[in-house]
Amino acid sequence: MKRFALGLVLLGTVIGNARTARAQNVGHDDRSWQEVVAVWISGSLGPGSLAHEDGNPLASALRANVSVGPVLATYRQDIVEPFESGNAVRDNALLVGVRSSGRRVFGSAALGYSEARPYQKCDCFGTADESTVHGMAYDVSAHANLVLFGASLSFSGVAFAPKANYFAATIGLEAGWFGP
Repeated sequence: MKRFALGLVLLGTVIGNARTARAQNVGHDDRSWQEVVAVWISGSLGPGSLAHEDGNPLASALRANVSVGPVLATYRQDIVEPFESGNAVRDNALLVGVRSSGRRVFGSAALGYSEARPYQKCDCFGTADESTVHGMAYDVSAHANLVLFGASLSFSGVAFAPKANYFAATIGLEAGWFGP
């Protein structure tokens, strides 16, 4: 949870710095700048799969997103784990990418840095954690929303992370500011 809060603070810093830099341009209309900014969070669930593993684990994701024009920054926390016992992965990722220009319906794609932790989920009151591994995070999403609420379909995962590669297809709910 601390990392999720840190991600929100980092994304807020990006917005503040972009607004300050943009406002310093001569003849800039600040109202038009606000029309291209969106800030939202999302939570999603769906099926996942771990590389080299059988079974059907459940994937859950929390995301904090900021877009300024076509530029997108995302902080993501994913967990992919089986319903009972077995191999699982926790992932914290910071991604940068692009989004399409639509306000109510748009797509996004991002790549970034992942800090993933594979672990063994067991029915023995706990988990057996392995060491943290680093890899490339990816996220491709379709979004449909109203002014404050929306839904998403996302395909995400981690690659190039030994013992922590996974893929997740999730459906989520979003809340935030998508523009007037």
